[in-house]
Amino acid sequence: MRWKRLISWRNGCLLLLVLDVAVLGWVWEILPKDLSAALGRHPIRPPQVQLARGGTYLAIGDSYSAGEGLAPFLTGTQDVAQGGDRCHRSERAYPRLVDVPGHPLVFRACSGALISNVFDVEQVHEGVPDSQGLQIGADQLGPNGKLDQKVSLITVTIGGNDMQFADVLSFCARRSQCMDDTFGICGSLRTCIESNLQSVDADLKHFFEELSSVAGPKVRIIALGYPPLFPENLRYRDCELIRAWDPSERMAIRGFGFRLDGMIAQNAAAVGADYIDTFRYFAGHEPCTPVPWLNYVNLPGGDTIVDGSFHPNALGQAMMARMVACQLVTYPTAAEAAAAAEEDLAAACVAQGAGQSPATPSPSPPG
Repeated sequence: MRWKRLISWRNGCLLLLVLDVAVLGWVWEILPKDLSAALGRHPIRPPQVQLARGGTYLAIGDSYSAGEGLAPFLTGTQDVAQGGDRCHRSERAYPRLVDVPGHPLVFRACSGALISNVFDVEQVHEGVPDSQGLQIGADQLGPNGKLDQKVSLITVTIGGNDMQFADVLSFCARRSQCMDDTFGICGSLRTCIESNLQSVDADLKHFFEELSSVAGPKVRIIALGYPPLFPENLRYRDCELIRAWDPSERMAIRGFGFRLDGMIAQNAAAVGADYIDTFRYFAGHEPCTPVPWLNYVNLPGGDTIVDGSFHPNALGQAMMARMVACQLVTYPTAAEAAAAAEEDLAAACVAQGAGQSPATPSPSPPG
């Protein structure tokens, strides 16, 4: 039986080692010379966004919006042992980086959040509730139950924790050919994931309908999908992360993530919300690639485990901010974004921030 690293799951967050200073230095060294030079002179920044109406920018959702893995975290959101609520909201999370003059940020995203934690169930970590309560609660709604003039823009990442992807990653890291192993009362892991996809799809439908209802037609809603967690192939290098999962496991998990993104996109579009396909932008920047936008496992000489792996690193969060800003600059209204369909004219704007060719990226389904 092959050896696997121990990976633990706690309070809805996968616990792995994030990139340390040495690893960040290594990443800097392997950046293409033109890109590293550009980053040194001009840190990646999103284009400035002008919205048509006043109000706030409301950022909701889970750890991909909160900035998990990018400590230090905002006061009160650090670990419970340090006196926080463990939402792990970071200064370097993409909502903090989007430049929307005149629209102050209301930052409600919280690591580990489920779909239900936005409207219905107050999130709790280790017995400590989210200090801000529901992500969209009575404090944000007017007498008619609407956001009214309080909000102009909403961004969200949601659904990954409902799919138990962290549990799935942990389960598969300790087993070979994990998809056929018993995962719960539903049977094999593959059967459980298929069943979960159906229930999460229904939950996403209800979520986006409720979000659209409380927001009203004048509020711009942007849903971001999830990036691929594994590279499509092994042409880059054989790193520790890759050795922890079989090729079939990596591709299966990558495929399930792709399907979740499809459900998010479909349900967002059904209520007139924008959808940003981060999967295709992050393709080629997964863990173990030359310029990763996601944190990954790297445990030289020890088994220290901390939060943040499989989450966007600082570069990934900066690029997500650029994706949001480019979407808003390219398509000033949701109707314009919907009319563009598959053209994705914002891709050239995003690519410029990554030091890449402005060519539109092609979709990258699981290989």
